[in-house]
Amino acid sequence: MIFNITILFWVNNKGFVWFFYILPFLLIILSYFFKNGLVLAELGEM
Repeated sequence: MIFNITILFWVNNKGFVWFFYILPFLLIILSYFFKNGLVLAELGEM
């Protein structure tokens, strides 16, 4: 029952769904660039 309600909620709020689809990718990309930035900073200090 809860599962059906969540599906209806998602269908009625596509923007909400897209937000949760895109959010993980944004976090991965941000963490990727952040790690690369730290690595470049460490190499620059060396």
